[in-house]
Amino acid sequence: MTRESNQTFSQFASHQIVCIEGQTAFLYSEVIQVIVKRQFCWARPLFLAKFNDPSTTPRDNFPTACQIIDLREGADLLLPLSFFRPALDTEIVPSIAQLNSIDLSIKDKQIAKKQLNGFIQQVWQANSNKEQ
Repeated sequence: MTRESNQTFSQFASHQIVCIEGQTAFLYSEVIQVIVKRQFCWARPLFLAKFNDPSTTPRDNFPTACQIIDLREGADLLLPLSFFRPALDTEIVPSIAQLNSIDLSIKDKQIAKKQLNGFIQQVWQANSNKEQ
């Protein structure tokens, strides 16, 4: 990792919202801590934005073009810094109201946990293929 990218990642701050981009979904999380020496980010998932159309991104008609899955009661993540990018306000602000209106049942929480697990597996696989 270059010194320049190291400085970029070290600029992530606690409580900052970051994003991990997948093929058909984006995961938005709150930074708890950046472990610069190890190049990892400890993050608390907030929501997963799943897109029905793979050509859609959060910059296109967000959040109307996606399903918001509440992950606030899930497990924290410890992932490589290279997976994350800063989230744009225009991506996350419209979703905050939706999150506050979601009433999750036990079944919904279990489904959300599976969705997060599947997303992380997909992202991990995609990133491991890049390094081979």
